[in-house]
Amino acid sequence: MNLKREYLPLFLGLLCIGLSTAVAAEPTTPTEASESKAPAPSLDERISRMRVNLFEVEGATLEERQAAFRVKLAHAQQAVDTMLAENSAEDDQAKLYKLKVELGRYGVRVSVEDAKEDLAALLSELENSESSVLRDVAAREGLLYRLDSFSTLTAEEQSVLMQQGEDYILQHGVDDENQLMANQVGRMIRNAKDGHAAANVHERFAAFFGKSEDARLQKLSQQMEATARRLNLPGSPMPLTGTTMEEKPFDLREMKGKVVLVDFWATWCGPCVAEFPKMREHYAKYAPHGFEIVGVSLDENHDYLKQYVENAEIPWVVLHEQGSKETQGWNHPIAKQFGINSIPCMILVGADGNVITTHARGEELQRQLETLFPAVE
Repeated sequence: MNLKREYLPLFLGLLCIGLSTAVAAEPTTPTEASESKAPAPSLDERISRMRVNLFEVEGATLEERQAAFRVKLAHAQQAVDTMLAENSAEDDQAKLYKLKVELGRYGVRVSVEDAKEDLAALLSELENSESSVLRDVAAREGLLYRLDSFSTLTAEEQSVLMQQGEDYILQHGVDDENQLMANQVGRMIRNAKDGHAAANVHERFAAFFGKSEDARLQKLSQQMEATARRLNLPGSPMPLTGTTMEEKPFDLREMKGKVVLVDFWATWCGPCVAEFPKMREHYAKYAPHGFEIVGVSLDENHDYLKQYVENAEIPWVVLHEQGSKETQGWNHPIAKQFGINSIPCMILVGADGNVITTHARGEELQRQLETLFPAVE
C-alpha cells in the first residue's frame, strides 16, 4: 500500500471529500466570495478521491497498515451511506451502491468482523430492488465478489463462474463500462485450472468486442485474442524467435530436447529480479541435465539492459529487440503475440517442445523441475 507521512487521524475530513474549506488572507464581500469559490466536486470526483484516499495508510508493519486501512474503510462506508441519503437519482444511487459493494469486498479481504454477512445482505437487497439498474449492480458486483475467491475453487466451480462471467459480458452492450468489466473478468480467470476453458472465454470476448468499429474496443479484442493464444499454449509448441543480447538470431525450436523456462521480465520489475536468486539455483542444478532459461526482456533501453546483464552475470540467454518503441517494452513482438500484460510471466516448455504450464513461478517451477528431473538431487 502507498504510504503517506501525514493524514488526519480520524480520516473523516479526507473521506468527506465533498466538503471544502475556504481560507482567505483578507475579508471579501459576499459577491467576491461567490465569484472566487471553486465549483463543488462532482459525485464521480468525490468517489474517485475516496478510492485513492482509502489506500493512503501508514504503518511500520503489515498489521499496522491493515489496522489503519480498516479504520479508513469504516469511515468510507459511513461516508457512502451519507452520500446515498443525499443523492436520490437512480444513476447516482447505482454509482454509490457499486462503491459500497466494493468497500464490502475489501472488508472481506481484510477480515473485518461480519463483513461477509453484511455484504451478502447488501447484495440480496440490491437483487430484490424494484430498480433494474440496482439489480444490475448486484449482478455485476456480485459476480466480481465471487471471482475474488476464484483461485480457491474446484475446476468445476471455476467453470460455472467463468460461464456466468461470459454470460454477463455478452448480455450487455459493447461500451466502455462493459469493456472495463470484461478486462476485470478476464484478469481474474487467467489462472484457471482449465486454461483452455479460460482461453475460450477470452476468444468469445474478442469476437464480441471485435464487432465494434471503436478503436479502443478493437484493441481490447486484439488483446483478448493474444491472451487466449497464451492460455491455449499448454500441450502445444510455443513459437518464439528473437535476437539475443549478442545480436544473434534465436529460435526456440533449436532447444528441442531440453526443458526451457521462458521468462518475460524487465530490469525495472522488482518481482522479476527477486526471482533471479532461485532461478540461478535451478539453473546451476539442472542445466547440466538439460534445463535452459530464455529471458525475454521488456526493457526499452538496450544499452542499459546490456550493462545490467553483464554486471549481474546472467548466465542464460536474454532476448531483446533494438529499434523503435514499436518493438520494445510491452510492444515486444512476442509479448504482444501472447498477451503479456504483467510480469514476471514464466512459461515452462517440455523437452518435447510442448508447453507444460504458463504459470511456472516460485514453488510451481521447483515442483515441475523435481518431477521432470527425478534423478537429480
